[in-house]
Amino acid sequence: MSGSRTCHTAMLVIEHVERAQDGDAVCVVRCLSGVARQGMWLTADQVTPLRLEWITRYERPVEILDPPHNAKGGLAGPDVEGLRPGMRLVSLAEKPDD
Repeated sequence: MSGSRTCHTAMLVIEHVERAQDGDAVCVVRCLSGVARQGMWLTADQVTPLRLEWITRYERPVEILDPPHNAKGGLAGPDVEGLRPGMRLVSLAEKPDD
């Protein structure tokens, strides 16, 4: 089974990119559908898979983000510099192939 198969368990939209460099990004995201979980893999057009490293709401760490809430999230991956407001991130069914 391919590790790039999409499973629509969560969809996020980037509202603001605070920082994106050296493989790490801090973004404000809104959950549009499903439940986003710390540690999940996400993908978007023109971006290699990203890992959702952490989520904070009101400066407190949380493990999940559900609709229609916003949160700050830490994303890791080689293409974080390509993240832009309005970009939709969709969860992957499993860890992507290396």
